[in-house]
Amino acid sequence: MELCRIATIKEILEKHGLRMQKSLGQNFLIDPTVPRRIAETVGNADTVLEIGPGIGTMTQYLCENAREVAAVEIDKNLIPILADTLSAYDNVEVINEDILKVDINRLAQEKNGGRPIICRIILQHRLSWACLKVMCR
Repeated sequence: MELCRIATIKEILEKHGLRMQKSLGQNFLIDPTVPRRIAETVGNADTVLEIGPGIGTMTQYLCENAREVAAVEIDKNLIPILADTLSAYDNVEVINEDILKVDINRLAQEKNGGRPIICRIILQHRLSWACLKVMCR
């Protein structure tokens, strides 16, 4: 499913009775070259942590490039959408939690043997976890 189209985004949101919440910093990618290029920069990473996957636009591309993706989404209303848009991928775990409450060290240990995990961030918080390689684009 091509999630980088405005019509598709509107259709998904309407299907689930949702609207964007600017207070959560929700934005949607509408240029497919952006998530594709960003996902390619992770190379063949073991584990990628995506903070704020939204409807899964970037997540789909990350799933195609990484061994495993952990996607942390605070908005519980987006969880059913992610279950739908990511149903084709068996290498993703969606975690419905506030990233500031997630034990990132434990996550890195469980998902990547304690090695740093690549983090794709859609947040406006400063993060300083030693277990992450942070990638902001």
